[in-house]
Amino acid sequence: MATPYTSRLPPTRLQITEPLRVIVFGGTGVGKTSFVNDASRSNLHIGHDLESCTKAVQPGPIFSIEGRAIQLFDTPGFDDTTLTDTEILQQIAEFLLNLHARDQQINGILYLHRITDNRMSGASVRALSLFEKICGSQAMRNAVIITNMWSTPRDSQEEARENQLKTEYFHNAIANGAKVARRGGIGPESALAILSLILHCAPITLQLQTEMGIRNLPLDETEAGALVDQNLRKRLERQERERMELEEELEAARGEHDRRAQEQLERFKRDKEVEVQLLRQQLDLLRSASARQHQSFQPPAETGGPHPNGSNSRPGSRPGRGFGWGRRRNQPNA
Repeated sequence: MATPYTSRLPPTRLQITEPLRVIVFGGTGVGKTSFVNDASRSNLHIGHDLESCTKAVQPGPIFSIEGRAIQLFDTPGFDDTTLTDTEILQQIAEFLLNLHARDQQINGILYLHRITDNRMSGASVRALSLFEKICGSQAMRNAVIITNMWSTPRDSQEEARENQLKTEYFHNAIANGAKVARRGGIGPESALAILSLILHCAPITLQLQTEMGIRNLPLDETEAGALVDQNLRKRLERQERERMELEEELEAARGEHDRRAQEQLERFKRDKEVEVQLLRQQLDLLRSASARQHQSFQPPAETGGPHPNGSNSRPGSRPGRGFGWGRRRNQPNA
């Protein structure tokens, strides 16, 4: 039976209806934007292959399910090819803090994963871990992990893969109350059926909102920020080690007067030095995020004016605060 559906609420309803807000997470190319478009019958731009078109958090239009207003927010993929993990985390953090500042509550979180992936890649593991750190265990009761892009008819290998994902990778989220759902196909019906699972969930505060909005922590001291920092340092250590190995090989080639090997190794070494520099820049960006965001983040005044999603302030919403953008721990000079 199809889920009762109304495409978009008329302007008069938008002014008096506080929508249920659902944040859509996942890696690049897993179908997040398609899910938002199918559910809301909108046309947010969709990327092709592994190149994402979602470079910032995109709000979909407000629509209704079973008479309840709902709005989906499409987030950049954690393994985006043009944005770094640091930049993506900063964008998501600023978006979540804007919601928190305006008392705009979150009712659900979705995480999409391709069932067609033969294995859980390193990028997929990092994306799932970052999702869990952003949201926190308490928010998992409002989460649905969606396996997407199933074959028709069902493929036994995909079903076996689903069982492995549940036991080896999704088990922490499931233990904390997350649901796992298959998206049976494209189109509104499958998307709306999944949204009906969280339609009556009470509002939640995500862990990142608590850390920065209530505990006043800077981004790099949050669990999500610490995870990105840890991943960057591991990658930097590996790249530095490979750079040193190339230097040793280059010295050996010079000693043997092997001109061709020298040219090739020098090219490899230059590429490796660029990678090392980019990773160092990401670490510097993460450490300086609080100061930069303190300058750029402008908390909204309590005017009752329109919000970015098209709705108005609720009575009694508190004015925005700095949320730890400016508080820094003592750090040695670089």
